[in-house]
Amino acid sequence: MEKPMSQTRKKPPVEPDMDTQPLEGTPPADMSPSIMPSEQPANGHANIEGAGMDVIFFRHGIAVEQEDWTGEDRERPLTKEGIARTKRAARGLAHLGVRPSIVLTSPLVRAIETADIIRKKLDLNGDVYITEDLSPMSAPEQFLARLSEHIGEASVLCVGHEPHISATISTMISGKTATSMDMKKAGACCIHFIDGPKAGTGVLQWFLPAKFLRIIGEK
Repeated sequence: MEKPMSQTRKKPPVEPDMDTQPLEGTPPADMSPSIMPSEQPANGHANIEGAGMDVIFFRHGIAVEQEDWTGEDRERPLTKEGIARTKRAARGLAHLGVRPSIVLTSPLVRAIETADIIRKKLDLNGDVYITEDLSPMSAPEQFLARLSEHIGEASVLCVGHEPHISATISTMISGKTATSMDMKKAGACCIHFIDGPKAGTGVLQWFLPAKFLRIIGEK
């Protein structure tokens, strides 16, 4: 089940300015309660039936290393460098004209923070939804089923983790689960579906490492 982000938490030692409500545990990073549920996304355009869907994957930014973190893994936040690089990569998405009508994110703090940075940099006013189907160990088929609930959306942006992202991309394109496409942190790619998200029917539109997104964002 997807949930919109809303609650706030105590600041971690980073430079956050984000909104959220995690599914479990303590919420991340000094979030403002500006994201509320709505019947229709505030940004992007609803798609006409059969016109297709763009699914844009974005891997979370650089987070505090496990050996430097005493809490639960799912609560590791972005580092100051991770926040800065993610902002620059998000500017690259803006220059590419990425305008998702809905944003989905993993419930892990580092993904939630990344999704909120993207929301702000793309100037999106709509909801950001948290779903366990983008968690690191979730099955690609499970996420495809979640996406099928959003048929009619022209563009869906999904913030998640490796190896889940690579496995899901492979399933979307070839119908087989593999992890041969390693997406680096704050990198992104776009998969297009003509008749809705189904295994083996996706077409890779672009695949951009974080470095290239940052270069695009500086133009």
